[in-house]
Amino acid sequence: MGNTDNSVKPLSESALQSMASVNLSFSDEVIRSSQASLEATIRRIELGETSYDREEERLLKEWQDAKARENSINR
Repeated sequence: MGNTDNSVKPLSESALQSMASVNLSFSDEVIRSSQASLEATIRRIELGETSYDREEERLLKEWQDAKARENSINR
């Protein structure tokens, strides 16, 4: 079921290109599980609520935390 809120603008062309790149790089399962989050992040960037740099920093921290947990399990 699509979005019926006509006030939500479509994603920009560059955002759609980024999402197409993600779609080519990952499995369908990964794409389905991350699609809503990716779209929300792109919208926040487009609306000026966050920046690409802040999102990159946040994702890098999440990755570092996950690696630290993995390393502590494997010890």
